[in-house]
Amino acid sequence: MFKVTRAPRVVVSNHSVGSVLVSQGAQDEVIVDFDVGQPGYHECSAVQSDNLVTARCRSGRGEFWPIIMTGPRADVSVKVPRVVEGLELSCRFGAVSARGVQGPIGAETLTGEIRLNECEGGFIDARAKAGTITLENVNARVWARISAGSISYSGCPLPGESWFRTRVGNVELTLLGDLNQAIEASTRVGEVKIDPAFGATQVRSEPYAVGRRVFFTVGSGANRLFAETRTGSIWIRGGTKA
Repeated sequence: MFKVTRAPRVVVSNHSVGSVLVSQGAQDEVIVDFDVGQPGYHECSAVQSDNLVTARCRSGRGEFWPIIMTGPRADVSVKVPRVVEGLELSCRFGAVSARGVQGPIGAETLTGEIRLNECEGGFIDARAKAGTITLENVNARVWARISAGSISYSGCPLPGESWFRTRVGNVELTLLGDLNQAIEASTRVGEVKIDPAFGATQVRSEPYAVGRRVFFTVGSGANRLFAETRTGSIWIRGGTKA
């Protein structure tokens, strides 16, 4: 357990087979827990330097087991205050998740799921090579990118520019609250579907051979939002912010 006197910056990396899980805890402390499947196999550490808490875990005997996704597992769980200066979360072979955190978040995995629930802040950067990205009730400016996998988002994008991009997979967006977005949605192979009740205006479409690019506006269009997939479909709908 690490005591903090203000919103902390927390960096967590797991280079073993396993997950990174962040949840809300007490306002004045950061708690790091390593759940290792085989004691002595992993190298784990957690240290504090002023406002920064860093937790790391990796396999101690080469990379053979992580590559084939078997062998001893290590999961890293961290409890943080509701408000953070920043979270930087990375995982090689497993899921990255956070719930109930306010502040900038960077989340990255090579193979696995990124799941953020009830988070908000100025900027959220979610990146994966293969798996899924799921952002539920997330109110932030978002960049979500994945090479092979789908993206699902619900929330209110904050002012600025937001991106949701995959090469192979679907993009599903539920945009909440009072929106002022100029939206561009494109797929090379697939469909773009917009909820008729969404209130889209200034709609125009450019066809591809088996896909299309759609431009439309919601509200004043002062902010920009891009949804893109090469192979897959895009669904965009509206809702009421909780």
